[in-house]
Amino acid sequence: MADKDFNELSGRIEGVGRALMILVSMLEDKGIVNGRNYCSALRRTEKQLCFQEPGLASAKRTLLETAKSLDSARTVRRKLAAQD
Repeated sequence: MADKDFNELSGRIEGVGRALMILVSMLEDKGIVNGRNYCSALRRTEKQLCFQEPGLASAKRTLLETAKSLDSARTVRRKLAAQD
């Protein structure tokens, strides 16, 4: 894959991931999604994936990073809400 194609693909994947995190955060703020349970599900899924299959190491890392980012964003939102 050419660098240009790789950069295009990775940028699109990053955009989809960020859009998903924004959506989950918004739904959590509205009480539609339980963010803690969602992050727990991401972590459980990560533990169920096998390292032997190509690409799954990246998938595992991405699931954990997503859960960590959502947890961090939740903490920040709570701190900001407490300041108001």
